[in-house]
Amino acid sequence: MHRQSKFLLGWKKGLKVALQVLALILSPGTIGVAQIGMLRLPEIVHESASQWGYV
Repeated sequence: MHRQSKFLLGWKKGLKVALQVLALILSPGTIGVAQIGMLRLPEIVHESASQWGYV
């Protein structure tokens, strides 16, 4: 019985953390940063590739 309540407590804590992370990911500022990151990604990849002599 005691182990079960401990498990539920841990599960609730994990869920709370997961929701906070999700909220962080879905917040408008983060979405903007992610979109800029996605737009910049091909440039960054190309720069890295040219630095390493692949292009």
